[in-house]
Amino acid sequence: MSTDATFRFRANTTVGGGHAIRCMTLAEELAGLGWDCMLECNAEAPEVVGALRRCSVPLAPLEQDRPSRLVVIDDYGVDATTEQGQRARTERLFVIDDLADRWHLCEALLDPTPGVSPSMHETNIPAGCRMLLGPRYAPLRSAFRHARQAALARREPDGINRVLVMPGQADQADLASLSIRAVRAALPHAAIDLVLGAGAPHLKRLRGEAGPGPGLTLHVDIDAAAMADLMTRADLAIGAGGGGALERCALGLPTILVIVAENQRYVAAGLVDAGAARLAGRIEEIDAGHLAAILAGLSDDLSALKAMSDGAVSLCDGHGARRFAMACVAPEPLKSGACVVLRKAELEDAEAMHQWQSDPETRRYARNPEVPDWQEHVAWLKGRLDAEDCLFAIVEEDARPAGLIRLDRGAYGTEVSIVIAPESRGRGLGRAALGLARNLVPRDRLTAFVKPENTASMRLFAHAGYAASDDGLLHHDSKVA
Repeated sequence: MSTDATFRFRANTTVGGGHAIRCMTLAEELAGLGWDCMLECNAEAPEVVGALRRCSVPLAPLEQDRPSRLVVIDDYGVDATTEQGQRARTERLFVIDDLADRWHLCEALLDPTPGVSPSMHETNIPAGCRMLLGPRYAPLRSAFRHARQAALARREPDGINRVLVMPGQADQADLASLSIRAVRAALPHAAIDLVLGAGAPHLKRLRGEAGPGPGLTLHVDIDAAAMADLMTRADLAIGAGGGGALERCALGLPTILVIVAENQRYVAAGLVDAGAARLAGRIEEIDAGHLAAILAGLSDDLSALKAMSDGAVSLCDGHGARRFAMACVAPEPLKSGACVVLRKAELEDAEAMHQWQSDPETRRYARNPEVPDWQEHVAWLKGRLDAEDCLFAIVEEDARPAGLIRLDRGAYGTEVSIVIAPESRGRGLGRAALGLARNLVPRDRLTAFVKPENTASMRLFAHAGYAASDDGLLHHDSKVA
């Protein structure tokens, strides 16, 4: 029996836990949409990354070769040669790569690095490979998008009273100790929260330094909700340039960055260019005095701290995992040869949506026949884009916006709403969009409201397998038995 999606990665005290967290986040997002997912990793990974032991997605060894409709690989040691070996078990292969230093054999590539450009990857991937680039695609756990509003509401600092130290899961370089000495020298009254993984080699010694009061509080293997809460309450972070850097951006937390691994230099450069962070330097090149001087300078310049927060907020909104999930749905081909895909709807799509929804033929068969007011439309759209129970997608034909489809998920089913742009009708996009929606939530019970006099839509939904019911809605049961 095959899975819908399998994620392959390694985690240990050398490579850290970033690959594991990214894969776990994306797997949990797809699992929440009804996909059957699996995490394949080395035996040491759950010991290094405690979140894997709590993860709802099952774990399996890397040696497993179970068929999967989609395989996602996040591993710096893997290139096209290894990926070719995965082809016997899967229809589609995605790669997560933020180094751009090797050839890949994949249908899509994800690189959430700030400032990344297509030119960095295009010579390393096959023609037609879909590139998912930049912090908009950062695979952050849902706790961070849930906490975003509360976190941003308190980003008007009156001082640096709480510092969050995030040196990475393993912290081989002991950035934790360096950071603690710097904070105590520059900000003796500030509380310090230190986050580490259970496998960190310096953990035992650091436990002895932790204590009550405004000193040091140690947090080991905490879950995403607790991590988001610590970020929300902090005024400043000292951290490495791994996956946690973009989590901090989503919550507007300004950061002093320290590069502890070569691959982090790209993330660090992107964050600094965006004004989201202050770069202290490489771990081997700095000392506590240098870090303390940066802390003292920011403590005396709260406007600089606020500017860093604003720069961070603009980079990442926390919805990257959902954007990735929509990209995971296999394209639907049209008779013309064009390909139809879904991408997450954005506020930038508001004008096109308003035009489509104002079309007389669309309004004629809508529940509310009145043309939506522009301001009301924008306010409504903002609410639906942030709603956890709403999957709002743009239907694209060969990368051109051609309509929208919305899935409102509830306890008793998921209601489908679809609008195809007037100029795109009659080419099979409605059929393709309904197929994509079905595959996005393969186990949901779908419903749709269609007025009986709307004969074209009635035919469309009937062709897609929907049937009328006594409740006045059309129904489509789960795709998977």
